[in-house]
Amino acid sequence: TVAYDASGTELWAKVKNGAANSNDLAYALSVDGSENVYVTGSSQNSSTTDYLTVAYDASGTELWAKVKNGVANSSDAAYALAVDGSGNVYVTGFSSNGSNEDYLTVAYDASGTELWTRVKNGAANNQDFAHALAVDGSGTVYVTGYSWSGSNNDCLTVAYDASGTELWAKVKNGAANGHDFAYALAVDGSGHVYVTGYSWNGSNWDYLTVAYDASGTELWTRVKNGAANGQDYAYALAVDGSGNVYVTGRSNNGANYDYLTVAYDASGTELW
Repeated sequence: TVAYDASGTELWAKVKNGAANSNDLAYALSVDGSENVYVTGSSQNSSTTDYLTVAYDASGTELWAKVKNGVANSSDAAYALAVDGSGNVYVTGFSSNGSNEDYLTVAYDASGTELWTRVKNGAANNQDFAHALAVDGSGTVYVTGYSWSGSNNDCLTVAYDASGTELWAKVKNGAANGHDFAYALAVDGSGHVYVTGYSWNGSNWDYLTVAYDASGTELWTRVKNGAANGQDYAYALAVDGSGNVYVTGRSNNGANYDYLTVAYDASGTELW
């Protein structure tokens, strides 16, 4: 993990070697209001992988490091992290239960004490992979990814309150009833939740973006098919203070891939 100042001068660089002195892979990072830095990913133990979350202060001094081993003592990897205004840290990814994978979401307080852990097993009791997480001003935590339905993968978005109680879970099955994958999530000041990824339309992949209100009611869904009617994959999303939503990824132009970035207003109307 490397910190640079505003002019690009390196301030510090810290290496984290897991307990087994093996492969350690960082996938997500966040910074709080005090410039504490939080990093998460996966760390090889003697036989499999666990979550590894590390906190550094603004000068790069390690504050704490926490390993999370899932209930089956099998493969666990964290892909997303967020921190709230109180310094609580939320991590999500997947955990093998011994036969398949479930969402595994963990909350820590500012000192690294585990507050709660929640497993989400999809309706088909099969493979479920969480890839993105956000937390709103009230401490509600939103997690998204994809879940096997029994015949295909669908987007699965889950909301937990600040104590880890599940508030709602919503499955999004695309129009073609094919595979649907969610990779990014953001929440606005009104508690509206925006999820993006890509969806099979019967012949190729399109961007799929879904908006929910704070209670999990779907507000709108938008599909974006690139100009060449080829393969389009969305991987990132952000929302601004006016509720405009920005989605980006890659789109096949017939010969290769280009960036494709789309803006929607708060009602889902495409702006550009």
